[in-house]
Amino acid sequence: MGLIDLIIDAKNEIIAGLVIALLAWAYHKFRVLMKLYKQKKQELERINDEMLKFGATKEEVKRLQEALSQAESQQQELKSQLEAAQAELQRKDEALSQAEAKSHEDSRLIEELRNQIETLQQDLQREKAKKKIPPMSDSDFLDLCKFGDANKVEEAIMNGANVNAKDNYGWTVLIWAAMGGKTETAELLLKHGADVNAKDNSGWTPLRWAGNHGNTGIADLLRKYGAK
Repeated sequence: MGLIDLIIDAKNEIIAGLVIALLAWAYHKFRVLMKLYKQKKQELERINDEMLKFGATKEEVKRLQEALSQAESQQQELKSQLEAAQAELQRKDEALSQAEAKSHEDSRLIEELRNQIETLQQDLQREKAKKKIPPMSDSDFLDLCKFGDANKVEEAIMNGANVNAKDNYGWTVLIWAAMGGKTETAELLLKHGADVNAKDNSGWTPLRWAGNHGNTGIADLLRKYGAK
């Protein structure tokens, strides 16, 4: 083998070595790049998962914000209703206070009028006592209870008229009032002690006579005073 052949062989070996070295380097770089690619892929997948989670969290936050907004709106509405109810309650309380004040004032005026009436009645009784007006006779009082008005009956009673006066048939002044439908007169007689169950000569009571004449109002009044 000549020198030239040796040189060619050596050159080929060098080239082959370089090729092999280059292939080894390229393979090593490929592996490094593949490892980096896998790492980057995993990192991208992780980032993508995080972004998905963040998106879900963002939607949840949005829903919570909307729910919070609705709750605040409802709270404001309830607050307005409560304020309106409080205002209405205040108005009613003021109206009640005014009504109570008026009621007290009315009660005071009524009491004053009652006292004035009692004073006038006492004055009237004293005046009658001074004049020494004799009590009305039973017969006159019977006629008054039959035909007179309640004011005159009251005057006669205050002057000492007999509230249990009766005629020859045993009909008391209360029986005459019951038969005649004179409710005010009957009530005055009862208030001043008339016998509600006094019987006439036939054994009839004022209640029976009131029912016989259809005077249901007086019948109810008589029952109120214990009529049987």
